[in-house]
This record gives sequence, C-alpha cells and structure tokens, in this order.
Amino acid sequence: MWGNRVGGRRPKARYVIWALVALLLVATFAASWASTSALSNRISRSYQRALAAYDLELSVTKVADRESAAITSKAPGPIRDFVTSIVLVAGDEAVWDTFGRAPVGFDSYISLETRIAKFLKSGDYAEAVRLDRSVENSQSVTIAVALDRQARTAHRQALRDDARYKLLSQWAHLLFLLALLLLIGGIGLVAYRRERDRRRASEDSERKIRALLEHGGDAILLVDSGGVITFANEACRRILRNEPDDILELRYQELAHSLKSPQLVDILDLARRSPGQLFTETAPVGDDELTIVEVNVCDYSDRPVVGSAIVNIRDITERLLTQAALRREESFSTDLMEHAPLFVYVKDLDLRFLRVNGVVARILGRRSEEMIGRTAAELFTADAAALLEESDRRAIEEGEFTAEQSLVLDGVLTPVLATYFLLREPSGEPYAVAAVAMDLTEVEALRATERELLAGFAHSTDAMVTSYNGLITSWNSAAEEMFGYTAGDIIGREVGVLVAPSYRDRVPVMAAAVYSGQSVTVATVMGVRKDGSTFVGSLSAAPIVDGAGAVIGVSSVIHDRTTEVTLTTQLRTDAMTGLPNREALIDHLNAVMMMDSSEITGVGPSIYLAKLKMDGFDQLLSVFGGTVAGAFIHIVADRLATFATLGAFVARTESSQFALNYSATSRADAERFLEDVHEFITAPIEVDSRNLTVSITVGVSVCNSTDVGMVLSQAALLSQRVRPIGSHPIVFFDDAMHQQLVTDVTLIDELRSALIERQLVPYFQPIVDLATNEIVGFEALARWPHDTRGLIAPDKFIGLAEDNGLIVDLGAQIRLEACRQVVEWQRATSRPALEMHVNVSAHELNNSNIIAATATLIEETGVDPQTVVFEITESTLANSNEMIATIRRIHALGIRWSVDDFGTGYSSLSYLRRFPIDSMKIDRSFVMESGTLSGAAMVKSIVDIATVLGLSTIAEGIETSEQRDLVAALGGQRGQGFFGSSLDRVGKPVNSWGLLT
Repeated sequence: MWGNRVGGRRPKARYVIWALVALLLVATFAASWASTSALSNRISRSYQRALAAYDLELSVTKVADRESAAITSKAPGPIRDFVTSIVLVAGDEAVWDTFGRAPVGFDSYISLETRIAKFLKSGDYAEAVRLDRSVENSQSVTIAVALDRQARTAHRQALRDDARYKLLSQWAHLLFLLALLLLIGGIGLVAYRRERDRRRASEDSERKIRALLEHGGDAILLVDSGGVITFANEACRRILRNEPDDILELRYQELAHSLKSPQLVDILDLARRSPGQLFTETAPVGDDELTIVEVNVCDYSDRPVVGSAIVNIRDITERLLTQAALRREESFSTDLMEHAPLFVYVKDLDLRFLRVNGVVARILGRRSEEMIGRTAAELFTADAAALLEESDRRAIEEGEFTAEQSLVLDGVLTPVLATYFLLREPSGEPYAVAAVAMDLTEVEALRATERELLAGFAHSTDAMVTSYNGLITSWNSAAEEMFGYTAGDIIGREVGVLVAPSYRDRVPVMAAAVYSGQSVTVATVMGVRKDGSTFVGSLSAAPIVDGAGAVIGVSSVIHDRTTEVTLTTQLRTDAMTGLPNREALIDHLNAVMMMDSSEITGVGPSIYLAKLKMDGFDQLLSVFGGTVAGAFIHIVADRLATFATLGAFVARTESSQFALNYSATSRADAERFLEDVHEFITAPIEVDSRNLTVSITVGVSVCNSTDVGMVLSQAALLSQRVRPIGSHPIVFFDDAMHQQLVTDVTLIDELRSALIERQLVPYFQPIVDLATNEIVGFEALARWPHDTRGLIAPDKFIGLAEDNGLIVDLGAQIRLEACRQVVEWQRATSRPALEMHVNVSAHELNNSNIIAATATLIEETGVDPQTVVFEITESTLANSNEMIATIRRIHALGIRWSVDDFGTGYSSLSYLRRFPIDSMKIDRSFVMESGTLSGAAMVKSIVDIATVLGLSTIAEGIETSEQRDLVAALGGQRGQGFFGSSLDRVGKPVNSWGLLT
C-alpha cells in the first residue's frame, strides 16, 4: 500500500520508519510468543518427569518391602503381592523411559528381582533366599535415592522455567499492545491524510466543474428537491433565451412552460422517479425561432453531497440540420448510384472492389456485398478482367481517361463508353479508383439505324424525294429508275412535274397539310415518267423538322404499285418450301375467326389448329449439313401439302415447325386425322442415300376464340411440352391444361417471390449404413412451406424453376442452408463426419458462376468440402461433355460427386470413367422390385459395377425391413428411404438432436 500515491504525493520518510518500527515490534512479539510456547512445553515435560521419577521410586521401595515379606512368610499372599509389584515396576519404568533414563544398575536389579519372584512362585524358596542374600542390601536404596534426586532436579527445573515463562508472557503481551497501538495510530494517520487529500481533490474538482458549468457550451441547471432552480450558467442566455439571474429561484416547471416545451417537465418527473439514472429527451424550444434541444437529466436529490437534479440542455439544431443534409446527400448518392442505368464501381488501389451498384451486381448474378473485397479476376471472364484492370491502372497513372470499350455483360459483348478516374483525399492523396460505364447498345443501334436509313434512302426500291417550298432537294436511285430523271435533271424543279396534270392540284393541298405538321398518305396517285409514260403508285409524305420543331421540308415516298401483287405473294410465302408462312397463317386464322360464332362453336364442325414441331432437327442440321437438312424439309413440306387437298391449311411457321388449320365434326375425328398426318410425315425419308427420321410432336388448340395470338401460343406451348413417348405424340389443349397453365404461371410468380424472401427450406432424409444401421449422412430435399398451399413437394416446382431460370437461385439457397445445418450438427456431436448430399441440375452446371459460388459456399459456412456430395442425374451426366471441366474443377475444391437414379438413363458407362464420380445411387424402382428375381439381379449388377469401378452405392426408396436386409445381402453399402427415417411420407423434418444424440 505504501507504493501507491496518496493525494497526488508519495508518503514521507517518517511514515516509512513508523511502519518499520511497527513491523519490528510485531516480529519481536512473534519471537517472544514462540519462546513462551517452547517454555510452556518444557515446564510441562519437567513436571511430568518429576512425577514419573517419584512413582518409580515408590515402586522400587514397595518391591523391597514385599520381597522381604514374601521370603519371610512363605505365604501365597505376600508372594502374589511381590510378583504384582514387579509387574508394576515394569509399567512405571515404561512411563519413566518417556521422560528420562533409569539409574545405573536398574535393569540388573529388576532382572534379579524377577528371578527371585519366579523361584518364589514355583516354591523354590531356598534358591530365592540364596539370590536375595546375594543382592547387596544397599542396591534398592541406591536406586531409590537416584530416582529421588532426578525427581527433585526435574521439579527445580520446572520451577525455574515457570518463572521465565511468566516474565516472557508479560513481555509478549506488552509488545503486542505496543504494536497494536502503533498500527492503529499509523492506520488512523494514513486515513486522515487520505481524507484530507480527497477533500482537497474534491474541492479542486468542484472548482473545475463549476468553471466548466459556468463557461461550457451547454446550458446547465441545478434543480433542488422542491423543483427550484439553484444554479444556471451563462449558456442559458443563448440556448434558453433567458438571463441566468432571471432563471434562479424560478420553479423548473415555470421555466419549461415559458419555453413552450412540456417535455422538459416530463423528463424531470421521470428522473425523480428513478434517482441516479440518466434520461434523455429531444424537444423544440420557442416559437419565433425554433430551436431543437437535447435534454439530459439525472436526479441526485437522494445524495447528501449533491442534493439536486442536474439538467444539461444542448442546442442540437445545427447538428440535426447537418445530419439531415448528410442523410439526403448520402441517400441521393446511393439512389443515384443504384438506379442509374450505368455500370459503376469503386476499387481500392489494390484493385479490390469497395462498392458496386445494382447494375454490376445484376450482370454478375451476385449480391453487392458478395463482391466487396474481391478482384475483377475473381468475378469476370479473363478478357473482361484484364481489360478492367488495365484501365484501372491507367487511371491510377494518368488520373482520368475515357474510352469506348467492349465488355461481356450478361453473356453478351456490349459496347460501353467508360470513364476511369482517381478518387482523392482533401489533401490530394489518391485512395481509390472509380469507373462509370454507359451502355452504348442503343447508341450503336441508333448509329446503325442512321446508317440503315442512309442506306435505305440510297438503295430503297421506293422513290424517296425531299422538297422545300415545292422544290425538289434530294433524289434517290430508286426515284431515278422509277421516273427516268437523274438527280442533276430533277433537283431544283417543282414537285408537280412528277404527277399527272389531273393530280397536280392536289400537290399544294398536300404540302399545306404537311407544313402544318401532319403526315399525309395518298393511296393512289398517277406518276409521270421523263418519257411521258404513266404508272399507278401510292404516295406518303411527312414533315421534316429541325431541333426546334419547325417544319423545314417535306419527305415523300412514292411506291410503284405495279409490283404490289408480286411482292405480296412473296411476303406471304415460305421461300424454301413454297408453303404459306406465319403471316399468311395469321391472316387465314383472322379470316376464319371473323366468321359467325355459331359456325365456330355451334353444332357444326369445330376448327382446330395443330402445331407440328420436329424434335432433333437441329442435330440433323449440325450432323449432315444444310443441303441434306433442306432436302429433308422439302420432303416433309411436300407430304404435308398433300393434306391441303383435304381442306387443311398448311403453313411453315419456323425452321422446324409447321401448322395445320382444319375442321372436324368431333375431337375423335380430329385426332384420327392428325394420327394419319403424323404417321405419313414420320415415315423414313431417303436423302442422299440415307434413311432419315425425326420425331414430331403435335399440340392442338381449338379455335374457339377471336384471339389469334392466344390460339397460336396454346398450340406452340403444347408442342413444346409433349414428349414423343410411345404412341402419344399428340396432345389437345383443354380446360384442365388451361387451368394448369394458369396455376403454373401463378406458381412461378409465387416461387420467384419465395426465393427473394428465402422461404424455401431443406428437409433432410437420413442415409444409413446398412451394416451398422447408423446414420452416416443426409440428403437435402427442397421443400416450400406455402402460406395457403401448405408444404409443396419438389415435383411441383423444380421443373417450373428449371424452365424459368430460377433453379440457380433455388439450388444455391438449399445448398447454403444444408451446409450450415451439417456444420451445426457436426459441432453438436462427437460422431464421425456426416455427409450432406445436395442435388445439382444441368442448368446450374451450365452457369459459369457455379465454381466461384461453390468456393464461396465452403468459405462462408466453414463446411468440410469432403463431407459435401453433389448429386447429378445419369442422363444429364451422359450429355455433359462440355461440363466435364466444370465438374472436375468443383471436385478439385474437395466436393464429391454422386450419380443419382443410376440405371434409368443411358446404358453407356464411359462417363463413369471420364468424370470424377465417387458414388452411385441405385434408383428406387430397382429397390422396389428387389424382391423379384429380375429386380435382385439388377441391384446386384449395379453393386458389382460400382465395386469394379471403386465406387460406393446408396440404395434409394427403402421402405421395409425386408428391402433393407435384401439390399444389404446383395452387397449394398448404404440406404435411404422412409423406413426408419424421420422424414416420413407426411414430410416431417428431421429432429437433429434426436437423430444425433
């Protein structure tokens, strides 16, 4: 304690000396106390030794007396007493040996007496007398005298030690009292000094606090327990607009009401109800010039030293205005950056992203926060990353530069106008580099349009003429060909020379309409060529305006209608096959649907539209080339054209799609007609010595609506959804399908919202070791807890997600939650590492971001990648030559791969050797049939294949103990299914603690 400062100064030397003296006294007392304790022990031992010597002396005397009596009387009683006394002497000798040593000769004396006693006891008195006489008469006396001398010596020593003990005890008590008094005095002196220093420090602190209160920037009030203001500093004049002297002796409530701020009273009442706690309130003060103040109140009325409530009032008007301005500025900057249709980012000088706007995040398919801290090389393609980093470094060197560049955005090569520049501190020191890029696609489109317009003007087949005040100012080549005038012949002449005299009076009227801002179309006009010949044409005229909107001329287009029939025929005919095209089909359907509704929906024949789609035509084109594919299309078209003679309207709508519009009295007749069509056109076609066939799917819609677009869409949608399996390649659109489409569209919108709100969750089905029946892993199965539909199974939404581009986000969410869950389970149990199986679709593997997303998944969740297994279907894997690099790179991250539904896809097993596959899952259909001979053989075959390839197996769909035992007997290693699983048919989730503990 002496090493600490007291009152800001070190203790003086006399306090140290005082403490040393006290310690010396305490040490002396301790030594004296130890000495007295030792003397006390010595005294006790001396007294005990004296008593023991006296007892032994008495025993020796008794032995001598009883020996004489025993020898003289020869009676049993004295002999017995003599023998007993010898025993007692031995006992007293043992006591004596504890405190001292027996006199010389004592042992031989006792030995002789013992022998005498033995002879007496046996009746040999003669021998006893002989031995007794051999003993010197003085031996007993000598020993008794020696014992008496030792007893007296021990007694005298005890008396001397007792006297010393009393003296030392008194001295020790005296020293103890002195040390105690000295210690109490020292403690009192230290306490006094500390109290004096504390009081001085308190007074000094009070002076400083009063100075702060008086001259601080905040208004300070002290309010006593009666509510009277006892102190007000100078800042009250500025903040409360009252003189400090005027505020003193006022009641606090009166001041608050005069300031028109009742909140000030409320906060004081609140502080009074909870003494010692700090309360804060923000309130407006005054009417003329509103001031916003922050009031802090703490009540110390219950403390004797303070006895008041302290009210601190701070003017925060400027601060609030500044904060509001900063928030507006920040909001403006954020909104401008996020909503501007620009590519905007900010990087540090190490070229790592600090901030990106929504356009960049959308292009990369990531959240903005996922990109922070990463480089362009981690996010963009190699070429785009190199271009951006080169531009960033150039901006760092030059400060700023602008260039037109091409970047791959959303998978499309996009022209951009980019500006790269440095961001600097106020001191001028650069701290970041930023880039703003504008998409020039529309600008390039406008440029292209301008070039096309100029090219169109120059090369149009219609005569294009501009004029000003009735005089021709420009003339294209088509006009030269149509009228026979060269540009040199006609420019500067009146427009009227181009029309027959009977039409010339219409020219001023048309010009007046155009100069008034209207566009004019004349369906028929008689044109006059240079040679005087005429032709029938049509004329369109529109005003030419300047930047201010003023009409500065007329633009005219003259069309020679003599070629109209030929052009119309060409526009409505497919150039390759000669069949009507899509436009002709639409015109035909419009004509059909304009008929009376009774002819369409009444008792008479129904009108059908069949859309025929050739599956595999693209493969045929890519394998055999355009010549063979063109010949194939011609033959199919010729076959379809034969049905036009039966009243059907046949058209080619797309490269590999045809349409038939026909009538039938019933759906059965319509279906039979289409079956004949399908059988005829799918027969093998010989082209270039090859027999070629393609499958054709047919979607049929009934023309019971005047909406041609809807009818076409229904038929096209059905042709895309039909799978040519067996004998059912034809599907009719009906109310159930319409309702299903409506349901699908609604479900797609709800699924998109559910993904944004992260409503989809993984349910976990255990994977069990069939040998030990222990859980070794789980498969994460996507489930959608819908607010109104309940729990939606994956077969209801996975296909929709794949068709509408939502499967990537869906798969990423399920994998993230599944990995988080397996990490949590692993930390909660001491079991060996659990596997987590998750499904990956072909759409996700085609996403270029899958590798980076997987690496991020491992980093964010902390999951051991060796415990994660990606499952992909056999059919997808067999068609994924282009995916092999992606699969191998993900495998290099530690992720393992498993083939799902093995045995239901392609028969070729070559992909199992080319891809890094770790396990295969036996399809549930084989497990269900494992009780039959063929089913068991199939399961056994798959197990044998896996064994040869060094792969493990997992049997799916185990629902009974018999199936489990049978699969295990056939060599299956693991299994999953409803049997013994917490994920039952109802779909209850796994209880993680129940499974793992």
